[in-house]
Amino acid sequence: MNFINQPTSAQIKLFNSLKNKKKRDENRLFIAEGEKLCNEAFNSSYKVNSLLLKKESSSNSKEIAKKYERKKIPVYFLNEKTFNRICDTVTPQDIIAVLNYREDKPINDESFVALDQISDPGNIGTIIRTAEWFGFNQVLLSESCADKYNPKLVRATMGSLFRMNIISGLNFSQSLRNIFPEHIFLGASLNAKKSIEQFKPNKKFGLFFGNEAHGLSAKTKYLLDEEFRIKGDKAESLNVAVAAGIALYYFKEID
Repeated sequence: MNFINQPTSAQIKLFNSLKNKKKRDENRLFIAEGEKLCNEAFNSSYKVNSLLLKKESSSNSKEIAKKYERKKIPVYFLNEKTFNRICDTVTPQDIIAVLNYREDKPINDESFVALDQISDPGNIGTIIRTAEWFGFNQVLLSESCADKYNPKLVRATMGSLFRMNIISGLNFSQSLRNIFPEHIFLGASLNAKKSIEQFKPNKKFGLFFGNEAHGLSAKTKYLLDEEFRIKGDKAESLNVAVAAGIALYYFKEID
């Protein structure tokens, strides 16, 4: 392996800018940090722009880099200071994949999960990972959500991002009924009159979740066929990722 292969100053500036959404969108590139995500990226349909390795990297990371080299993907070695500036994490691992955006499109004959007004990328990533666990293949993000290539969101998916159909930046009120005309739209709400156990959809459906403070937007609520609540006891509310996990488990069991 060529340990003297180093990126240019322009490339370093580009890689360092990818923590910023505007720069990600301009260059249509994003980063995935750590051995697990770099392995997942390698085995996915995402096109890899390059692989970045800290010079003092682990044997596992070097083995991953060899796989990338065999596919003629550029592998660059950086000193610790430069490498850490590119990373989004406080205590970074020693390997980063730089990937091209992928154009995912809605699949209109599958059920889906829709997230509205959720700005916490960690919550979104956890919901995406949970959705895959329960057999859902697509997650739709409204334009008021964190974008799917946010570094924290990418990490929180633990690789599910690379295997699933994730569409972000959607205007729900303008597009969803046209894309999914036959689906039942069900939304989680603390104030819903019906509990989740009362719903047993007999056709494809969309499950909608909003943020913990304000729930679903008025425009998104207007799209819904029904709202459901998850019965609880004393706490004021559930974390949205926890609520989504409960609902996904329930609806997967009856799907």
